[in-house]
Amino acid sequence: MDIKRLGNPAGKSVMLLHGNLMCWRQFEDLIPYLEPDYCIHAVSFDGFDGTGRTTYTTAQAQADQLAEYLDFGVLGSF
Repeated sequence: MDIKRLGNPAGKSVMLLHGNLMCWRQFEDLIPYLEPDYCIHAVSFDGFDGTGRTTYTTAQAQADQLAEYLDFGVLGSF
């Protein structure tokens, strides 16, 4: 899983989750509108992160990775 952190670090956090067979780049047209006011966390799930090093396994595994990211405390408040 790859999570790009973009935008205003002091702004409220927003997480962008892509659909099937896509990656965080699905939001490239939207991100410039959000960047001034929000700290953006744009997710690319395993197998869709463009690295070739990851493989999608299950939705539960992806949810567990997101929960770990959220629990780590890097997002602030949503």
